[in-house]
Amino acid sequence: MMTVEEPPLWCASKRTFDSGWSTGKIYWTTLSDRERRKVVPVVWSMVQITYAKLGLIVNRPQELYEYDNWELFDDDGTWVAFVLSKTTPFGLKLGLAGSDGAVP
Repeated sequence: MMTVEEPPLWCASKRTFDSGWSTGKIYWTTLSDRERRKVVPVVWSMVQITYAKLGLIVNRPQELYEYDNWELFDDDGTWVAFVLSKTTPFGLKLGLAGSDGAVP
């Protein structure tokens, strides 16, 4: 069942839904420029976990700012997945996507 709630003050947008397998609220969040600075260490850690076996395509956290659209998945207060994309004249182009590596 999908429910929509007001986003917290620090969050640009938030889509909340009941997953059926989690006891807490989980949602995708779109982050603004300012909000990205707060979560770069967490996203960088997930990038390293996700791309460790595939090969990193970015060498340092600062390179993540190449992507202007950040979506993070929050599972009851913990960031567990990310999608980074960039805006092009034709729409959004996927850049990086991954998770913290945990299995539900």
